[in-house]
Parts: sequence; structure tokens; C-alpha cells
Amino acid sequence: QGTKEGNLEALENFQQAIDTDQNFPSAYGMCAYCYVWQKANGWLLDEERATTETERLARKAASLGADDAIALCQAGFALAYVVGDLDDGMALVDRALVLNPNLATAWRFSGWIRVWLGEPNLAIEQFERAARLSPLDPLIFIVQNRIVAAHFFAGRYEEALSWAQKTVRLNPNYVVAIIMLAVSAALAGREQEMRKAIGRLQEVDPTSRMSNFKNWLPLRRPEDAAAFEKGLRLTGLTQ
Repeated sequence: QGTKEGNLEALENFQQAIDTDQNFPSAYGMCAYCYVWQKANGWLLDEERATTETERLARKAASLGADDAIALCQAGFALAYVVGDLDDGMALVDRALVLNPNLATAWRFSGWIRVWLGEPNLAIEQFERAARLSPLDPLIFIVQNRIVAAHFFAGRYEEALSWAQKTVRLNPNYVVAIIMLAVSAALAGREQEMRKAIGRLQEVDPTSRMSNFKNWLPLRRPEDAAAFEKGLRLTGLTQ
């Protein structure tokens, strides 16, 4: 569902699957991925506890599912995003792609980690491959939003803005896309679009603050973190 309540329900269901079968690697991987969604949307109440639990779940998924591409890519992405271990996370996703080079989800995750590592152009190639492999993916808006981020961190703010507008049209309630639209518009000098995006963000989540997104992405390059922080400041979001 993409909602806070839906996420908590999913986490409970995946935990029940683990309780039923403690050797089910994908259940551990999906539990870890629930924390990914929580962090992405600013829903983590106890970040330290969530980070510790995500690492436990992800490493358990990886150890049980050494030959399970789905478990490995979920675990790798959670390690990279929530825990901030980009190198181990990338290695697990790479392994998933060796096992199943036609797994669109793994290409999507790989591209996102490449963005954080500072390889936005390679990331776009991988996002495009994910879209070709799964053109009817109901989560295609997520792929589009990651293309937004890749253009943003490559310094192509107008391209990022264009993709962000497409993404928000597909899913007007996707907080992650709305904030990327806002920061892209801000650095492109498009104040009207920026204000419209912030207005929409406040409609969707009135509790949104700059602090929700300040450490939102595990960016390796300092210049990428500086660009994103500058965009956030320009949006006028409260601290």
C-alpha cells in the first residue's frame, strides 16, 4: 500500500513467516526491506534500534540465502540504505545479479546503490534495464524517481525536474518523489514548481521537516550530500 500502517502490517506478516520457518531467507530480507521503506519516508522512531535490527535481518537473509537472488538483493539494499554499508550491500546485489541477471528488482537496487556511490550515469543504464525487464511493474514510479536522483546528483537539475514531475503524476502521494521534485526545482531555479511541490508535501505529510530528509541518503561523495542539503535549504522546509 505504501502507507505507514501498511508497512507495519507487512512487517508483522513477514515476522510471522520467520516464526513459522526460521530458515526462510526471503522473509528475513523482506523484513529488512520494511525498514528501508520506513527510513525512506521518515517514519523511523528509533533510528539506532532500526539500524541494528535491519543489519541483523539482512545478514541473516544473506547467510541463509547464499543462492537466493531475491533474498540477497533485498538484504544488500537494506544493508546499503539503512545501515550505510554500501560496499557489502553492493556485493550482495551483484551476487543476486549473477544468480539471476533477469531480476528487475536487483537491477533497480543496483542502480540506486550506484547513485549513492557516485556513479549516476551507470545507475541510469541499470534503471533503464530494470524498466525493460519489467515494463508493467506497478512500482515503476520508484524506478522513475531513482532516475530523478541520478540526474540530480549528476548536476542535471532540469532533467531531474522533468522526471520528478512524471513520477509525481504516477503517484501523487509518494513522499520520496515529492521531495526530489522540490529539491530539483530549487536547484534548477524553478521557484513556482518548488513551492507547488512543498505545498503537496505538506498535504500528504504535514509532519514533514527538513530533519526528516537531512540524512536520508547514504551518499559517499561529499559534493552530493552538499547539493542535496542545499536543495533542502532552498525549499524553505522547517528544521
